[in-house]
Amino acid sequence: LEDKDKNIWILTNDGITKNIPRSFLSSENFSNDTVTNYGKFISLNVKTCNLLDNTGYFLYEDLEGNIWVGTRKGLSLLPYAANVEKEKEIFSNYTVKEGLIDSFVMCMVEDESHRYWIGTYSGLMCVNISTDENGKKTFNIIDTLTEKNGLVENYIKDVIIDKSGDLLVLTKKGITKINLKNSQKGNYSLK
Repeated sequence: LEDKDKNIWILTNDGITKNIPRSFLSSENFSNDTVTNYGKFISLNVKTCNLLDNTGYFLYEDLEGNIWVGTRKGLSLLPYAANVEKEKEIFSNYTVKEGLIDSFVMCMVEDESHRYWIGTYSGLMCVNISTDENGKKTFNIIDTLTEKNGLVENYIKDVIIDKSGDLLVLTKKGITKINLKNSQKGNYSLK
C-alpha cells in the first residue's frame, strides 16, 4: 500500500514494515544510521505498537488517511495523526468484543458517505466510526449482512465500489451487488 504521504506499507510474517522514502525524511527527526538509500524502515507489530496480530490479511487507507489492518483477531487502526508523527505508531484495536461479527477480517472499503464495509468469514458489516472528546474512535454498527438477508455467501473475499457507486461483495460462490443509494441487492452465482 502506498499512502497519501508516499509511505509504503508491506504486510510481512511478523507484522508490517513501513518505509518512509528518503526524500521525505528530515535530519532532525531521524538519525542517519537508521536510514538506507531507500529511506527509513519501521517494523510495526504486536510488541512494538499494539498491532492486534502479526498475521494480516489486508492494509487499507481510508479517506482521512487512517491505516487499517485486517487480521485473524480483528481490525487494527492507526489514526492519521499518529502515522504522521512517524515514530509513535500505536494502533487501536476492534474485535468481536467491540461488535465485529467475526474476528477474521478479510477486507474493507469506505464509501462516499464515510461508511465502512467490512468483509469477514461470517458476513459483511456496515459501520461508521465516531470519535469522542478524547479522540477514541468507536464502531457504530449500521447493518450486518449474511446469507440469511441477501448475500450470496458469508465468507467475504473482497469488497469494492465500482464506477457507478455500487458495492460489489466478492465471494467464492459469486458476487452480491448492493446499490448504496437504495440498498437494493442482486446476486450473481458462479454455478
